[in-house]
Amino acid sequence: MKKNFIEKLVQNRFQSKAKIRRILDEAKSSSAQKPLPRYITGTRNGVFYRIKVPPPKSILPDIPKLPSSRPAPKSFKQVKAEPEVKNEQVSDVIAQLSLWLKKNWSVLLFNCGSVCTLIGYTRSDVLELRMFAIAGTLSGLIYSIVEIRKFPPMVWGCLFAGINGYKIFEILRERNASVHLSASQEEVYVKHFLPHGVTPKQFEAIDQAATTMKFKEGEIIVKQGEKHRYVYLVVTGSTKASALGRYMTAASVKPEHHEKEGGASGAWIGEMAMLEFLWRKQGGGKDEDSAEQSEQLDSDDRKLPKPAPLKSDRNMFTIIAKEDWRWHLPLLAK
Repeated sequence: MKKNFIEKLVQNRFQSKAKIRRILDEAKSSSAQKPLPRYITGTRNGVFYRIKVPPPKSILPDIPKLPSSRPAPKSFKQVKAEPEVKNEQVSDVIAQLSLWLKKNWSVLLFNCGSVCTLIGYTRSDVLELRMFAIAGTLSGLIYSIVEIRKFPPMVWGCLFAGINGYKIFEILRERNASVHLSASQEEVYVKHFLPHGVTPKQFEAIDQAATTMKFKEGEIIVKQGEKHRYVYLVVTGSTKASALGRYMTAASVKPEHHEKEGGASGAWIGEMAMLEFLWRKQGGGKDEDSAEQSEQLDSDDRKLPKPAPLKSDRNMFTIIAKEDWRWHLPLLAK
């Protein structure tokens, strides 16, 4: 390109500005990718000329104005992800807790059973007490099987659990059992047993052990000084009590007394003897022979007088049937 340019300048030493501009345009179009010449050289009248080429001016088109737009929407707030270190710590804690529970679950179960046993001691209902007791026994049995692994604790745990389970079954059967009472039995139960909290099932057992007796007017039921053998309950009719030939109003009973709240004194005959008999049977009292022996052994040490022994096993009154009446309980016969 340079050679051609020089040859054209040499051919005509006297070149016009327009021709030089045309030569430059042709050079520009022929070598668009080549750098433009920085100088133009030539000679005129024997004088050498070197002209600097000005840089091209690029004419850019007019850029249209963009319409005014609304403010750009704000971007969503990015939630910072928790560091993985915390997740790893939580997983480590859970793993340690599960491992600890796996090793100590039997001890926790044993402690829960002990708490159940303690709660059972605070309950007044027999069924609740038995249920808490069997829960404590079963937890202790499992602990013995897992940790202690000895035969005697396992045997005793099974025995206690079996007894409590059987007693719970008996209590539920008694509470849920259906009792069929006749009209007369229901009347006796409502008047004399229901106010004292006796259940129908318990009354059924008492009724099966009782015997119905009928006394005529003036017939002696119990005699003063004789030993009690039975407990009597006046169901219908009335009685008259006497001591040493004197009439005892407080120990007598009339039909209208049954209508009062709490019954009337004398409706039960021999109940004190029954209570004393049960007390002695449970070990609350001593026999007369043992009492006499203890008095002889400690006669020197004991100078204070002793109270008279209870004589409730003897009849204090002579009770006669004033009207026809029936029913007695042979509880002392057992």
